[in-house]
Amino acid sequence: MTHLLAPLAAADPSEVGVVGDLVIVLVASAAAALLMRRLGLAVIPAFLVAGMVLGPHALGLVPAPDQLGPIAHLAVVILLFGIGLELHLSSLKGSVLQLLASAVLACLICVLAGWALSMGFGLDGPRALLVAMALSLSSTAVVLKMYAARRELTRPSGRLAVAILVVQDLAVVAMLAVVPFLAREAGIEMEDGGAFQDGFDVLLRLAAVAAFVILSRYALTPLLRETLRGGQTELLLLVGMAYALGAAWGTYALGFSLEMGAFLAGFVLSGTSFRHELAGQVVPVRDFFLAVFFTTLGMQLDPAVVADEWITVLTATAVLLVTKSVLISVVCWLFGTHASVSAVVGLSLGQAGEFSLVLLGQAATVGLLAPQDSAILIGVVVLSLLVTPTLASGGRALAHVLVNVPLVPWAKRTPLARRYEEGDEGGDTGPFVVIAGFGPVGRRVAFDLEEADLEYTVIELNPATVNSLHEQGIEAVLGDVRTDAVLREAGLENARAFVITVPDDQATQRACALARRIQPDLIITARAGLERAVGPLRAAGADHVVVDELAAADRMADTVVAKLCDTDAKA
Repeated sequence: MTHLLAPLAAADPSEVGVVGDLVIVLVASAAAALLMRRLGLAVIPAFLVAGMVLGPHALGLVPAPDQLGPIAHLAVVILLFGIGLELHLSSLKGSVLQLLASAVLACLICVLAGWALSMGFGLDGPRALLVAMALSLSSTAVVLKMYAARRELTRPSGRLAVAILVVQDLAVVAMLAVVPFLAREAGIEMEDGGAFQDGFDVLLRLAAVAAFVILSRYALTPLLRETLRGGQTELLLLVGMAYALGAAWGTYALGFSLEMGAFLAGFVLSGTSFRHELAGQVVPVRDFFLAVFFTTLGMQLDPAVVADEWITVLTATAVLLVTKSVLISVVCWLFGTHASVSAVVGLSLGQAGEFSLVLLGQAATVGLLAPQDSAILIGVVVLSLLVTPTLASGGRALAHVLVNVPLVPWAKRTPLARRYEEGDEGGDTGPFVVIAGFGPVGRRVAFDLEEADLEYTVIELNPATVNSLHEQGIEAVLGDVRTDAVLREAGLENARAFVITVPDDQATQRACALARRIQPDLIITARAGLERAVGPLRAAGADHVVVDELAAADRMADTVVAKLCDTDAKA
């Protein structure tokens, strides 16, 4: 293997180029991610480790990682766009003020405590604040995946964790904007130091951004409706990404960051009915760029520094996990959440997250963090992510010990005051059906379900149909049935049955496979245009397959037999 890689290691960077570096990065990150998933661990640390091995401080297969800098920066922009797109407060229904108050105070206290502790580790004020902000962020991807796997997103613990993660994601935009100011406070000269002339200039630029956001809300819906005319979902991604990058460029031209514009673009799109379909298409693009970003970030790590400072890394990780878990738990308890639920949430959010790495990467780029400090902090983030599943399991075990701890005296009796073991809040009760496609077949299925007094949700790609269903008070999600995010938004994780009436055998097969992965116990009934599609659909996960041509033949035969029998009886 070494002799095969030797030519790459010896090649001149200008000869290999960005494409060659990108190939090496993608192959290595894919292999590392597969290994980590096999071990049941988070994939983000795998990208960082892969980058450390590939980088100039180890094997040197990518001797000039700066060549991938523009792609890594684009990855951050797309990541912020995806966060804005998925940011919605519908999951916080009920006790919203309690949830948000707990989340905001928990985030603020974590930053303040981290600031003091970071200064205790020898950092000056601006650098300590940067580190505190970075480590106050938890991993949205890892935590939501854990809660979804345990089906606890609608339980008090899940809703509280989501609230804190939403607040953290919102804070990321402000934190990224603060990095240049912290750099100036630390005595680092910034190229864009004169971007704003005075306070009035800032207000004018902010007014321009606000005007852009308001105009976008009115213009985007008809544009996206036209984009989906004829069911061309691929064009939706193109228009969405063009809008996101255009907004990023616009805010940059106004003196703000690219990340801010991308986040605002996602946030505007999150208020449209096209959000679920667009989010499902953006996720694969985002994941591709994130692999490049985190692998490139890992190339800045010097294994020798991490090895020399392993005691510091372990100590800082322990301090982070204990301090953050305790603070979040105590704040949640003080705001009226039961102690058992507070412990689960605190220990689930004790780690640092993917945005911690983004913030640290930005700080290193502007010179706010020395390479050695950056390496130590990235090591802390990676280690905290690796121990998160164990920490979360400990939180659930601790919850059973704290079930008898009383509420604070001023707590009101809200759903969040329930004990951890008391289950969810009834949001997923009652069997219901998800219908994919609302043509003649879908409408007939819906009519029969209504006759049987069964609730259903519709997935439909036609915006006009979705609007019509909403006007009738019927739950409907706009999107392609082949999209994971759309199926989850329709509630497939909690459904009892899934009826696919889409007249497209390949789309139906893809939907069956996705649905079976999301909900293994789901009853799936699929429509097939041709008899030869039955086998593949059953292999994909369909329990029952109704073939159009056979159903028509059966109906015709029944009609003929009934008519003949009636004639014979009269004779």
